[in-house]
Amino acid sequence: MDETKPYKRRSIRLPDYDYSTSGAYFVTICSHKGQCIFGNVVDGATDLSPLGKLVENFWLAIPEHFPQAYLDDYVIMPNHIHGIIVLEESSYAGAESFGRPTKGSLATVLRSFKAAVTKEIKGQMRTNDVWQRGYYEHVIRNDRAMLEIKEYILTNALKWELDDMHPTKINERVRM
Repeated sequence: MDETKPYKRRSIRLPDYDYSTSGAYFVTICSHKGQCIFGNVVDGATDLSPLGKLVENFWLAIPEHFPQAYLDDYVIMPNHIHGIIVLEESSYAGAESFGRPTKGSLATVLRSFKAAVTKEIKGQMRTNDVWQRGYYEHVIRNDRAMLEIKEYILTNALKWELDDMHPTKINERVRM
């Protein structure tokens, strides 16, 4: 990288896709540095910590703040959350411009969720570092993909030891 030019993050979003339009999205939001702060997996199920329960409460409250957002299956893992958010038709439709999220878009919903959780947790953990920057999303394009993603979410805790987000896997990547 040229040291005279500032680092620019590469967007993982689909170019020219309007994330404020109706559609289903599979999202993953990770904790800062993969910290296991949301709970533990015990016998194939996540046992949520108080912070994990807080995250769950804020996740379930998304439709109260964004009436166009419907929540489908989700799972909170020790260091990340997977969920399906369905955005219905909204009067806010419009492409994101100049990197600023459009009101009612997926980016706005997730940014607001992360900010609310961080604000609440900040006092308990004495840190602003709750979340990894950004999030991962996948546009769910058909019923088959929806079923596969739901299966992935519902079995995620059962496969925790094999998960790329498991702390042993993260540590292996760091050592490489």
